Amino acid sequence: MKVTERRPDRLILENVPTGLVAFDLIMCVGGAAVAIAGGASGNGETVMGGVIVAAVFGVALIWHSRRTRAIFDAGSGDIQIRRRDLFGTTDESYRIEDVEG
Repeated sequence: MKVTERRPDRLILENVPTGLVAFDLIMCVGGAAVAIAGGASGNGETVMGGVIVAAVFGVALIWHSRRTRAIFDAGSGDIQIRRRDLFGTTDESYRIEDVEG
């Protein structure tokens, strides 16, 4: 979580998992490379292992590529949660006085 804007009436926190996304991408590409190398050498087990690794980390890449932004606006009395991923954007709004804890 990182503070992207801090004013007396507004605070914006943002979470972008760049390290996790980079790891997923490297593993996905590595799995694909293993599958291609296994196919070139005629080793079916290596191809299957590479395909499984690429598929697992490809799904993880899609799952981890979500960006979340929390906007606390004291001027309007609202809290907005915005999530953006490969499938679109979702917005949720709450009143500050409704939040407990």
